[in-house]
Amino acid sequence: MRKAKIDPASKRYAQALFRFAKQKGQIEEQERELGEISEIFSQHPNVWRLLSSPNVASYEKERLFKGIFPKISQGSFSIFSLLLSRQRLSLINQIAESFSFLVNKEANRKIAIFTTAIKPNNDVCARLTKKIEDALGCKVILKVEIDPEIIGGGVLAIDDKRIDGSIASDLERMRRRIIGSGVN
Repeated sequence: MRKAKIDPASKRYAQALFRFAKQKGQIEEQERELGEISEIFSQHPNVWRLLSSPNVASYEKERLFKGIFPKISQGSFSIFSLLLSRQRLSLINQIAESFSFLVNKEANRKIAIFTTAIKPNNDVCARLTKKIEDALGCKVILKVEIDPEIIGGGVLAIDDKRIDGSIASDLERMRRRIIGSGVN
């Protein structure tokens, strides 16, 4: 569940784009578009390969990009063109993630990722969200991930903090204690 480290260049691109979008009053639109671009690249690797191929001319890539995203804003097209010209298109997912982080920070909002073995019902999610909001003093968006390997309980991750209340971790700690005490 450990996140990959974000390239510092991605953060800088995201910050510059965030300032631009804020100045234009287009933060939400920009976040939505970056998410769409990132999703298309993730779901359609052939599009990604074509747009990052050195065998396709830059003007063709830009034309193709506009064909895929005909209503794209100037900000999104500009960041695409810049990344393309600097051969940094591989950063787009990290830029989208960094941009979302800036949007959430601006809105005093945090993302909490709750991993559990089975999908919790809406009531459990609402109560957990409320408790986290009360503890942090800010709005929280709860994202639920399912991982049957944790057996039961849950793991809560917010920013770089992680609270592991999973049965799998409890069993692992027990195993270590038994091995450490020399009991067979």
